[in-house]
Amino acid sequence: LWELHCALKAKDKVKLSCVMPEPQLHGELPQAIYDPPAFLALLQSLSKVDVSKANASLLSDQQAILAAIEEEGRQEGYAGGGVAWLSTEIGLFLREWCVQTAVDTVAENEALMAKFGLLQSGHNLPLRQTISESLNAVGESGRALPLMEKCLELALAKHGPHHPCTIRTYGILGVTLVKLGQFDRALEIQQKRLKAVKVTPGKKDEWDTEYHVYTDLGDVYFAKGDGAKALECYEKAMPAAVALYGAESSQAGKTCTSLARAHQKMGALGKALPMYKEALRINLAAKGEMAYDTANAYFNIARCYLSLGQMGEAVEANKQALKIFAATRGEMSPTVADVCNNLGAVYATMGDSEQALKMFERSIAVRRVCYGPTHPTMAEPLINIAGQRARRGECDTALDLLMQAHAILVAGRGEEQPAVLTIYNSMGTIYVGTREFHKARETYMHSAKLHEAVYGVKHSETGDVYMKLSEVLHHLGEPQQAMETAQKALDIFRTTLGEQSIQTAAAYHRVGTVLIRGDQSAAALPYIMAAMDLYMKEAAKNPGANRDNLLNCINALASIHSRLGNHEAAKELFDKLLKLIHEWQSEGTQDRELAAVYMYMAMACDEGADHAGALQLHLRLLQRLLGTEESATATASASTASAGSVEGIFEMLTPALITVEFYQAVLRKQLDMEIAADAPTRASLLYLMGILHEHTLTFAEALPMYERALQLAERSVDGENGAGDVPQHPQAACMRTSLRLLCQRVASAIGLLQQAAQRRRNRQRGV
Repeated sequence: LWELHCALKAKDKVKLSCVMPEPQLHGELPQAIYDPPAFLALLQSLSKVDVSKANASLLSDQQAILAAIEEEGRQEGYAGGGVAWLSTEIGLFLREWCVQTAVDTVAENEALMAKFGLLQSGHNLPLRQTISESLNAVGESGRALPLMEKCLELALAKHGPHHPCTIRTYGILGVTLVKLGQFDRALEIQQKRLKAVKVTPGKKDEWDTEYHVYTDLGDVYFAKGDGAKALECYEKAMPAAVALYGAESSQAGKTCTSLARAHQKMGALGKALPMYKEALRINLAAKGEMAYDTANAYFNIARCYLSLGQMGEAVEANKQALKIFAATRGEMSPTVADVCNNLGAVYATMGDSEQALKMFERSIAVRRVCYGPTHPTMAEPLINIAGQRARRGECDTALDLLMQAHAILVAGRGEEQPAVLTIYNSMGTIYVGTREFHKARETYMHSAKLHEAVYGVKHSETGDVYMKLSEVLHHLGEPQQAMETAQKALDIFRTTLGEQSIQTAAAYHRVGTVLIRGDQSAAALPYIMAAMDLYMKEAAKNPGANRDNLLNCINALASIHSRLGNHEAAKELFDKLLKLIHEWQSEGTQDRELAAVYMYMAMACDEGADHAGALQLHLRLLQRLLGTEESATATASASTASAGSVEGIFEMLTPALITVEFYQAVLRKQLDMEIAADAPTRASLLYLMGILHEHTLTFAEALPMYERALQLAERSVDGENGAGDVPQHPQAACMRTSLRLLCQRVASAIGLLQQAAQRRRNRQRGV
């Protein structure tokens, strides 16, 4: 064990070999290599190495060696210590040896066939096909690809394009290419397979049926992100599955799952969930509770619940899938890693960062054992962990994790693959969170180019990137570019997903928001109304879906009516918004939404000259955030208020400093609740506090408030292009004016005080 420890630490200097007993080498191992599920089970078994169970003649020797390995591992910084590291490394070595043995089996058999002049007979093709399937099953598609490419060359030369052997080769090669992200080649291969199946009489095995061909062809389109064409293929696969296997067969259940995934891809969650449930019903009847297909059905239902925002149901479905996969495939199986990753995403959405990280790290641990530390499947949980680290404010750590994932993925396949696009989008999100908008723009623009290369210009995934880029361009003070980019996203979604999709609603919402921010409320109105109409339709079909988007949309529409002078319409919408918040949110989660709505309503009332109403809403906000009762004095004052300006509202309060204390409390509460985490919002609040302090003649407090507000307003973008080019915060000009006037006011006061002092001195001197 100690020698293995030293050898694995010096891999570049020491060659390790593996010797297996004859019965296993010539019996069990070949049987596993030729049977994909058995080969996967073998590798999972070999991964369960625990070096702490190694025997020694003397117990003291065992303890001393293990202690030395553990200590040296800790000194080297290995996660979990030296014993855990050595267990993993030996398991990975054994895995690699088995995989290489499978690859070598092909070469050894073909060398033997060549010796007897049988290589051109075609008898080696089934061996290449079977071992390629085994390699695909254990995540080694990169090694399967050259085997299958040569296999196709030999099959075409020996049998032609329509022979069953060639059709099977097309199928396995197509699946291999999808796993490697080479979607266009996979599509070409599967289309050739479909053509061959249609002209070949008689069906011999699963590779020859239209059911299997349309299913695999749909999987290619799905992987490419083309939900509509995937759905078309799956719809053709369903009658073929029913005809071949029956309506209650597991194949019909699998096709139900495929159809549901395509609907979910297109945003039609209302159609996806019933189909997932139908797949679960069929699999329970056909296979029973403790079956792989049943677990997979629970797993897919959980993902749909996550998209619908039904987190409790998503957690339960994931846990059910995890229990079945762990019992049937083992705790260290790839399917367990997938469920842990999915469950982590649910916890992350629920805001439970601790549980999310625990699940993501478990997924990484399992995948590391199953595939090794540099396998492409390691990238997904790394990306997810990066997201949680960023949410905690550990942005540098998050970016490091994303770069690790990037290095793993591009090492063998280059940047033009979907997972790399996810990394760039995650990096852009982090840069937006840290207000580094110039870096965010560069990242999203690079991501957009890659999306166009991978998916094409007219694709929903490309539209999603344009949506993110539009928001960044707004923050950079480029309203025209932001508008054009948002419109481009809207055009893509309308073309690819249709007018009724949720992504189209979000694009309408984005265009409207950009117009509102550009003070074009009238132009924004039809976009916001279109978005709200789509959100309402989706909410009617799937209660709970897109609630936050709908609330934001109603809020935006109310603000538009307020700005356009339609104060009654604005009031009705705000009332509706408050009602929905009370209906949808639990008591503990209402503060954020209600605080924002009360603030907007107060602004709307003030714009409509209803200053008494504005004051009452401010006091309701105070009551909501601080848990206090409205002041009787303030309420009485509000009922008789008739001021015509913002300062008039402040004068209603007795004493006026109550309002100062109120905004200070709001600021503290917002910071605690992360309501106003973005700099522009916080800048506006500080500016209001400065106005209050100036009104109450506490200039020493007003001056730093104005300065901090202006500093935050100017910091709401990178500022890398020089101070003169920093885009304006909506109130930046007002802040500068207030700061200048306050300084002038203070200077005038100082001048008057100096004059008064001079007069006093003159009187004292009798002048």
